[in-house]
Amino acid sequence: MDHFDSQVKSHLKNHLDKNVYFSIDNKEKVTQSLFKKRRHPFIITGLTTFIFSLVLILAISFPFWIQSENNIILEQSASPFSELNISVKEIIPEGFFKQKEQESEEIHTIENNKNDIDHNVSKHNENTSIEDNKDSNAEDSNNQVNQNETVDEETFIQLVKKYNNMGDYLTENMTFEESLTPEDGPDSITSFESKTFSSKKEYYDYLSTFMTYDLAKDLWDYRLVEYNNKLGVIPMDGHISFLLDQPYTIERLSETEYFINQEHSSDLYGAINLTIYFTFQEDQWLISKIEKG
Repeated sequence: MDHFDSQVKSHLKNHLDKNVYFSIDNKEKVTQSLFKKRRHPFIITGLTTFIFSLVLILAISFPFWIQSENNIILEQSASPFSELNISVKEIIPEGFFKQKEQESEEIHTIENNKNDIDHNVSKHNENTSIEDNKDSNAEDSNNQVNQNETVDEETFIQLVKKYNNMGDYLTENMTFEESLTPEDGPDSITSFESKTFSSKKEYYDYLSTFMTYDLAKDLWDYRLVEYNNKLGVIPMDGHISFLLDQPYTIERLSETEYFINQEHSSDLYGAINLTIYFTFQEDQWLISKIEKG
């Protein structure tokens, strides 16, 4: 558009120069007028551009304030477009990330310590459980041993007394006037009827209150005879007695076995080494074996 105006003005000037006569003063006025008209659009355009640029610069460079959540005021100044994006580290207070990293490390350390503590506690509980079981077993064993070790000597003495007198009740009120078994039979044997027992089993059951059934049978089977539902006692030397008024020793073999030993002499048996064994069974102490030497 400006080029077209220039051509029109140039043609108009040439035409006037050829056809119209102007004085020098008039030509200068016309020329000045043309130049003034020509400068007006440039001035307007330039002024508009300058105002727009000024507004834009003021809008960009005008300082503004931002208040963070922690009440920290941040000021943003004019900067190139590439620097307008404020990084997170510029907005967040200095030391924030370092603090978070320290907190993360502390949390990680606490978790590791907790895991170690849990593991140690579990291991300690396991070891404690094993030790408690061992202590419990040892305590039970010690209790059993202590129980047996604290067995009163009188317990064994009473059993020995019953052993010494075991035939008294069998022969109580017995008469020796007539043999129970016939004397003219092929199996004839002299025996005297017991007034307190009628069978071997009945007598063995009685002896089982302080000795084992098998020992009672071994000691008495060859001394007794059954005839017509009666029990006869065959006369013979009695059992060797344990002399409690003479020295003896009591020793422990195990938790459930003791023995009492004595050496003495008699006119009937001569030198005697008598040992009586006691066994704890069926919740009581019983004589289980007798050795003579």
